[in-house]
Amino acid sequence: MPACPLCDSEASSVSPILGPVFDVTCPTCSNYKISTALVLELKTGPQWNEVRAQLSKAVSWAAQRQKLVSLETVRDVSNLNAAFGRSERKRVHEF
Repeated sequence: MPACPLCDSEASSVSPILGPVFDVTCPTCSNYKISTALVLELKTGPQWNEVRAQLSKAVSWAAQRQKLVSLETVRDVSNLNAAFGRSERKRVHEF
């Protein structure tokens, strides 16, 4: 079985759908699409392990809300992380 690019869990599916974009089905992260170019770009960053852990949580959060996650650019990552961060801050303030 292939590994999930975000959490390294055993993914039930990592399939190419449009050229270098893959459809990933992971028991931890849920379902999402991610480009090979983005994974390679993020891996070269100094904080790859922190980035991928945060993305795994954010992708799972979005999937729980029935949102389709497609990560093709760094901007997609920033937008998802911003939405997830706002949700987390709101949740913390509610308690």
